[in-house]
Amino acid sequence: ALLDAARCDTTLTELALEWKRGGKARASAPSPTLRAFFDRYAARFAPEQTCSRALARSLGNLLCGALGPDLPMEALRAEDVAGVLERYRTPQSRNGMADRIRSALRWGGREGLCDPRLADGVPRMPETFREPRFFLPDRVERIFRAVEAHPGETACAAGVVLTLGFFAGVRSVEIARASWEDLDLPGAVLRIPRPKGWTCGMRPRLVELERNAAAWLGRWR
Repeated sequence: ALLDAARCDTTLTELALEWKRGGKARASAPSPTLRAFFDRYAARFAPEQTCSRALARSLGNLLCGALGPDLPMEALRAEDVAGVLERYRTPQSRNGMADRIRSALRWGGREGLCDPRLADGVPRMPETFREPRFFLPDRVERIFRAVEAHPGETACAAGVVLTLGFFAGVRSVEIARASWEDLDLPGAVLRIPRPKGWTCGMRPRLVELERNAAAWLGRWR
C-alpha cells in the first residue's frame, strides 16, 4: 500500500534488493522541476527557521534564473551548476555558495528527487592558504594616536569605524547601517538595527561596549 501511494512500480522484494546493492528504486513519479525541488527544500525547514528558508529560496532563485525554473531535476548536471558558480570570483564566495548547493542536492539525493551522486560533482575552487594577520596592541595604539593627531570630520569618522571594529567587533557593513541614534553612550550599548543576514530574518542585536570603546566613541562624537 505504501509503494502504491508513492507510485513506485517495484515490488517490495525488488526494492529491498536495490537497497542492498546501494541503488534506489525506480519511481514512476515524474522528476520535479528545479523550482518545485527548491520549494520543497525550503518547506523542509520549520517556520521559525526563517534564515534557512530564505537561503533555500535564494538558492532556488539563483539556479532557476540561470537554468530555467522548468528544468527537470533528472536533466540537471554538475556542469550546469559549475557554470552558474562562475559568476563568483573569489574562492570564499564561490565555495560558500557551492557548499550550500551541495547540501541541497544531498538532501534531494536522500529524498530520491535527484541523482545522489550529483552533489559530489559540484566543484569547489582551490583556496590558497594565507597566514592570518593580527594587529598587536602597540600597533593598534599607534593607529589610534595617528587618527587622534589629525582632528577633523574625516578623522572622527575613521575613529568611529576603528573603535567599533577593534573594541566592539562590529562588522563594517553593520557600522555603515548604524546611526548615532542607535548608540546609548551612557548605557554603553550599541543597537544594530540591521545586522548581517537581516534580509534572511536575523533580528536586531545589542552590543555591549567596554569602557575603552565607550570612551573613544565619546571623544569622536
